Amino acid sequence: ISVNMTNGCGAGSAAFWALVENPTVTLTCPTEVCTGDTLLAQCAGAISYEWLPDVWLVDTLSNSAWITPNSSGNLMVIGTDAYGCRDTASQSINLLPLPFIELPDSVYFEYPDPVQVVPETNIFNGQWWPTEFVLCDTCASTSFFPIFPTEYHFTIADDAGCGASDSVKVIPLYPFWVPNTFTPNQDAINDGFRVISFFPMPYFHFQIFDRWGVPIFETTDPDRGWDGSFNGYYVPQDVYTWQLKFVLPSGEQKHRGHVTILR
Repeated sequence: ISVNMTNGCGAGSAAFWALVENPTVTLTCPTEVCTGDTLLAQCAGAISYEWLPDVWLVDTLSNSAWITPNSSGNLMVIGTDAYGCRDTASQSINLLPLPFIELPDSVYFEYPDPVQVVPETNIFNGQWWPTEFVLCDTCASTSFFPIFPTEYHFTIADDAGCGASDSVKVIPLYPFWVPNTFTPNQDAINDGFRVISFFPMPYFHFQIFDRWGVPIFETTDPDRGWDGSFNGYYVPQDVYTWQLKFVLPSGEQKHRGHVTILR
C-alpha cells in the first residue's frame, strides 16, 4: 500500500504491506452412512459456507448441515471469511446398502394350528413386534398363532448398523364342524345337533329349515343346539337344511349343509 502526502513543509511518500491470511476451513462428519439416513456435517474456520453437492442438502445452519447422500462421493464445503478469502475442505462418504427383507402382505391359517412365515432376506435374525403368539420373536423364519388378525413387523440390522423392516398380517380362520346325522330319541346318546366351533364366532347365527324351506330352529347362541323339535313336537325322520352365518374381519361368512334325523 502506497501513501503520498503534501503539506506546507513539503511532500513525501510511504509504503507498507498488509498481509491477510486465507481461512483454514475444517470439516467433520461420518465417513459412512446407511442408504436413506441423514447425517450431520460440521465445519469451522470461516463465517459463511457453501455445501456441495447441493442435492444432498436437507437443511443448513450457521456452521453445519444435515445431508442425505444419494450415492457414495465427496462432501465439500467452501468457507469464506470476512475479507472474502476462501478455503475448501472435503470428506469422502461411503453410502452403505440396506439389508433386504420382503414379507407377504398377509397369510391365513386354520386356528389353532400355527402358520410358518419365511421372509426373503439376507439377515436371519432380528426382532418381531408384537411378540405375542410368536414361536421365536428373534428368528426371521418362525411360526405364528394369534387368536385375532394381527399385523407383525420384523426389523433387521446388518453389522454396519443399517436396518430395514417389513410387515405381514397374520389372519386366523376359525374352523368348525357340523354333524350330518343325529338321533333325538332321548337315550342321552347323540340326542342334540349343534355347531362345534374351535373358536368364538362373532355375530353367530344358526338356522335349520325343513325340506320346504320353512325355518324350524334359530339361535344366536353358539352353545345352544337343536333337539329335533318344532313347536313342542318332534319333527319326523328326514333330511333338513342348516345355514350358519358369522363375521370374520374379512367379512361375513355363510355356510350351508344338511343333517339327517334318524329315529
